[in-house]
Amino acid sequence: MSELNQLRVVFLLSLSLFFCAERVGAQQTAAETSSPTASPSSTPAVFSAPTLAELKRLQQAALTSDYAYRQVAHLSNNIGPRLTGSAQAAKAVEYVASELKVIGCEVQLEKVTVPHWVRGEETAALVQFPGQAVNTTQKIVLCALGPSVATPPNGIEAEVIVVRNFDELKSLSREKVAGKIVLFNYPFDKQMAAEGRGGEAYGEAVFYRSNGPVAAARQGAIACLIRSVGGADYRLPHTGETDYVNDAPKIPAGAVTAEDADLIADLVRQGPVRLKLVITPQTLPDIESANVIADIKGSEHPEQMIVVSGHLDSWDLGTGAIDDGAGVAVSMETANLVQKLHLKPKRTIRVIAWMNEENGLAGSKQYAKDHEKEWMNHFAAMETDGGADHPLGINI
Repeated sequence: MSELNQLRVVFLLSLSLFFCAERVGAQQTAAETSSPTASPSSTPAVFSAPTLAELKRLQQAALTSDYAYRQVAHLSNNIGPRLTGSAQAAKAVEYVASELKVIGCEVQLEKVTVPHWVRGEETAALVQFPGQAVNTTQKIVLCALGPSVATPPNGIEAEVIVVRNFDELKSLSREKVAGKIVLFNYPFDKQMAAEGRGGEAYGEAVFYRSNGPVAAARQGAIACLIRSVGGADYRLPHTGETDYVNDAPKIPAGAVTAEDADLIADLVRQGPVRLKLVITPQTLPDIESANVIADIKGSEHPEQMIVVSGHLDSWDLGTGAIDDGAGVAVSMETANLVQKLHLKPKRTIRVIAWMNEENGLAGSKQYAKDHEKEWMNHFAAMETDGGADHPLGINI
């Protein structure tokens, strides 16, 4: 399936929420009420005939529109990576707001204070390992995890301890771990993903990215590496957030490629391995950004809202096309087609492009705070953030 069709179909999945204002209550028949042994009636209609006609029009329009694709292309190609706090993230806020105004939405920017973490130098090399040729090293491909602290400018050099999981780490004495670099070599379960449980497989592996550095620090490690989360090959490192806590030291944290994780694990089985690590990220002062809020007011209950959304920020190692430019574009397409077809939803359709989903959730937390008194008027909320591949359904 092409990217364009993927976006179109994902958009169609979201349509089921928009007209929930017009669900038709089932009419009890005389047979249903007269006797408990009466034959069951046929399934009642869920949508009225006018609503079904409007849904059909939306479906047909979505299958011929390239609006969502063009929005993803601009966010990815023209603006690029949109890490929270960056100039690109600010530009994306400005762009999406202007595009939603063009199609006739009521647009406002709601201020959000967000973290500002920037990536620096990232290098690593094996400097001692079994079978090593004289005066050689082996390059290790890695990236820092957000919001990792930095190594000293000249880096750190230490022996590597490889563990598969937290139980293996806990089985080691503190003396065995102290002063070492811990590598969690927990592989992404490709078989599970192939069976349609990719989210579950990702969740199992990402647990080590989130919690591995803290667990290693508590046993005295001076740095922590994880095997990159996900099924990608070709020696590509995969970034993401790690979760520091107040009661454990903050140590440098990074992700090595799957191939390099396997390399290190194999060498460690043969004998001592030492690695030199240099990562120099910075955590700068928090900065002001915004959630983009765009409304198509309801014709009968404008105070009641159906939210359709995606997050505007992305990590910095790619262009954020799938995570989550696609979700933002699908949400924008929703508003575009409703306006283009001159439909009049009973409740307000609210498009939200969230800021700071990737490394802090500040946008959603601020929205919750700002709209606390309006929660009873939020009738449905949806975020498209599962990629733009072949759609399997909706998680509710």
